[in-house]
Amino acid sequence: MRRVARCAGHRAAREGGRARGAAALREAARRRVEARGQQGNRLGGEDGVAVETPKDAEVERKEAGRKRKLGHLAVNAGVLHPEETVKGVDLSDFTVAETAAYRVESEGTSDGGQSPVQVWWKRKPNQIQAKGSEVTVFLKLAAPLAEEKRYRVRFVGVNVNAAHVDYVHAPRQTRSVAVHASQVGYRPDDPFKRALLSVWLGTGGEMRYAEGTPFHLLDDATNAVVFSGKSVRLKSATDKESFKAGRNYGKTDVHALDFDAFDKPGRYRVYVDGVGCSYPFETGRGVWDKAFRVSMSGLLHHRSGIELGPPFTDYRRPRTMHPADGFRALQLDITMLDGDAEAVRRACLPLVGKRPEELKLVQEAWGGYMDAGDWDRRSLHLGVSYLLLELWELFPGHFSQVRLALPPDEQQNALPDLLDEALWNLSFYKRLQLPDGGVRGGIESTAHPRHGEASWQESLVAGVFGPDHATSWNFAANAAKFARVADKVAPKLTAEYREAALRAWTWAEANATQVEDAVRARGGKLKGSERERNLAAVELYALTRQPAYHEAFLATTVLKDANPELLKQQDAVFAYGRLPEGLGDAALKQKAR
Repeated sequence: MRRVARCAGHRAAREGGRARGAAALREAARRRVEARGQQGNRLGGEDGVAVETPKDAEVERKEAGRKRKLGHLAVNAGVLHPEETVKGVDLSDFTVAETAAYRVESEGTSDGGQSPVQVWWKRKPNQIQAKGSEVTVFLKLAAPLAEEKRYRVRFVGVNVNAAHVDYVHAPRQTRSVAVHASQVGYRPDDPFKRALLSVWLGTGGEMRYAEGTPFHLLDDATNAVVFSGKSVRLKSATDKESFKAGRNYGKTDVHALDFDAFDKPGRYRVYVDGVGCSYPFETGRGVWDKAFRVSMSGLLHHRSGIELGPPFTDYRRPRTMHPADGFRALQLDITMLDGDAEAVRRACLPLVGKRPEELKLVQEAWGGYMDAGDWDRRSLHLGVSYLLLELWELFPGHFSQVRLALPPDEQQNALPDLLDEALWNLSFYKRLQLPDGGVRGGIESTAHPRHGEASWQESLVAGVFGPDHATSWNFAANAAKFARVADKVAPKLTAEYREAALRAWTWAEANATQVEDAVRARGGKLKGSERERNLAAVELYALTRQPAYHEAFLATTVLKDANPELLKQQDAVFAYGRLPEGLGDAALKQKAR
């Protein structure tokens, strides 16, 4: 196996990794299979010792004098992750845009059909497959299609599987890629109900629709019209977006199809005259609850440090990254502010060759929510807990009745389920709080996972960041909010978090400058932490009512600016606007609202 000089980084492997890896390579040799290390190494481990291992080991087999890629070695070379295979051949873009490659025939004619006058197309990734893509082809015809008439589109010059497709032009029943409605649905009393009319034609550029294009809500079962309206252009293809000044990501016109006044429960679809329909959607009182439960299920399945399975999940998954299973997390001498995986890799390089007893392990670094495509639990994830706590604060009566899918011990405790979910994540960072009050910035591996490795199979080095002021302020905000909004249902627990919040704030205030100087000395790039401090200040003010926290909030709030950029501190602004009567500055509170 070839090794390359440049490194890239990850975690101390399980016992026996060397033997399994060697056995896999011996078996590869026996089968005349070649394992080839890709450019760049990662920090992994063998027999518990941190080592540099190939970043990616591809496995190839010689067949008839040619090499065929089989996949990637994973889990300390004990597992082969197969290479994705594709049946057939790729779509040839040599003819896909040619008008002569298509013939459109109408039922009852024998003239061989006509070619379109123009062809446009676009391609985008399809789902998570590395080799799959979705291609959309737009055919512009010489004349409009007749409604309810049958047509056949022949692919005479395009290498697709089917020789033709049959199509009945029934736009009132046919979904259009240009008509978009919320798949969550709408509550009957939602004050804002909107669908959109918009499509980018790829090589054809923008698609323009007339201002005031008629649209209708159709009953999905009967096709009856239950509401009608006209489109309003929101942005043209040339308008600049306010969020990213100077950019236009849509590259086409976008029209609003508003139906705020419609409040009848049912299942509907949006139909635009002559264009087509949206996917069906529901209007009903429970639509947001359904979306909420799906989101909560996603959080549950992203938990680290827990086994998943019946009775609370259908999906089975072993416990992930828990010290009781042999997982090791190393204490780093850098902070989350120093960077991500590459910074962790560099910080772990001095550990290469050291035995486990020579390493500083963090036994309490388990729990939290894993990231979307890897297993890190950086302190940015605290934002999830904050939003859940905010939901409880806004609607305690509703969420006290909501039952979620949770592990049995959480289902049986006295804490409302929403707070159980918020606390799962928050408790991870509480375990990372040091005795002096500083909160460590989470855990991260030295690179993205190896091909074929699931979370419970991680074979790369994982490091725990040191404490930093931004994380400590962020934790203080969350812990203070929990201590305040959950005090009536869990007074003993909230007292612990109140004390933890105060200690985190005190540490951050005393150590912010020192941490920033150290990060700069190591070459890190700081982005500022006013948002975290401002949020912690307002939440601690709401909890303790001590003027010092109010003064800290006022020192950095955007509310004092003539034209405040509210998105920079949106959580703190919202929290300030909701302060009870007698707390805060009345004028600023009104401005926040």
